[in-house]
Amino acid sequence: MSWAGTVAFRSFGCKLNQFETEFIREDFLRAGYREVEFSQPSDIYLINTCSVTAQSDYHARQAIRAARRRSPSSLIIATGCYAQLNPWILADLADLVLGNGEKGDVLHYLREVNGGGKVFTSPSSAFSTFPRMAIRELRGHTRAFVKIQDGCSTPCSFCIVPKARGRARHASIEEILSQIDSLVKAGYREVVLTGVNIGSLGTDLITLLQRLEEMELPQRVRLSSIEPTDFTPELIDFVAASHKVCPHFHIPLQSGDRGILQLMNRRYDPSFYEALIWELSSKIPQAGIGADVLVGFPGEGEKEYENTYHLVEKLPLAYLHVFSYSPREGTPAAKFPNQVSPVVKKERSLLMRKLGMEKWQRFRERFKGQSLEVLVERGRKDGLITGLTGNYIRVYINSERDSGNKLVKVIVSGLRGKGVEGKLVE
Repeated sequence: MSWAGTVAFRSFGCKLNQFETEFIREDFLRAGYREVEFSQPSDIYLINTCSVTAQSDYHARQAIRAARRRSPSSLIIATGCYAQLNPWILADLADLVLGNGEKGDVLHYLREVNGGGKVFTSPSSAFSTFPRMAIRELRGHTRAFVKIQDGCSTPCSFCIVPKARGRARHASIEEILSQIDSLVKAGYREVVLTGVNIGSLGTDLITLLQRLEEMELPQRVRLSSIEPTDFTPELIDFVAASHKVCPHFHIPLQSGDRGILQLMNRRYDPSFYEALIWELSSKIPQAGIGADVLVGFPGEGEKEYENTYHLVEKLPLAYLHVFSYSPREGTPAAKFPNQVSPVVKKERSLLMRKLGMEKWQRFRERFKGQSLEVLVERGRKDGLITGLTGNYIRVYINSERDSGNKLVKVIVSGLRGKGVEGKLVE
């Protein structure tokens, strides 16, 4: 069956999924398809799913059902982590289900099905090589994501991602540099190095950063989430001295209780994490340091929760990503005793989120009257130009100047929403 030429995309979850959706999108456009918004009727809908929580699964199913209601005769493709882990559930909703090992060649499988409903998923154990995915642009973004790594070889007891994406593997330094060079030539001034666990590159990560430091462009390099144990003394010293690596680090904590961290199969204790955060904050005073916190893990009583709360409270963290524990079938933690009730999880989550908002408020207030560098995005929001600082603060600037995709200096004048207001330094 041949399809008319419209296609719509929806991506859930991490930056890695956003990157992969962009790769698929470019494949479709090269083949002559015309893209439309996901909210519009389309001949093909592609939903790149996430499965990190039960809520993620729910949102993916809702998106598929919405597309079906909008265009009953359309062909719906589901891919991503939910498709990898539970393909037969999605097979009842979508026409074509592709696992993570197949998402890099969607058009091939689209031709294979010829309009029929089929499932194509390889086991995660078959993911032995790094999937080569190069993109020309990241639509709607001034910053470009670059996939440098996939998979994880050190699974936490609560996490389903290693089952969805396989063992850790990464691109070669030359492949990464070639991709970055293409994006620089397309005009991108900042690249975000992304993956499931980019710290698993080890010394290769430092080598990559050294090579990027020596290049004229890009002007900024941002690291996505890195595990605490991957912050070696060498890496800390390098990022502290770097002129390119953004002073923004997302370092998952999950819990501030030693016993809960052991149950989670995390490879550090609270004192290690605390020392790391203070060292980074001391060596890079402007650093915006964020953390993931998982509340309601099995066995987390009031004392264990308070240990986490008090640790987060005293650390110089800029912001929090707070999650309530959600049992994932196939993970050890799903069978642990002493599961926490949904009501308690909700209460603890609200308190932790409130603490996170207070920290974000104090962090932004620190920079009133100071000069920060902002990468201005294209377009305007409410008549203002806007962009991100190196330490991940959104700045709104009242200026008629066309500064899109430029690095500018601003003086922070006050807070605005979840960001700040700034005045251009002429």
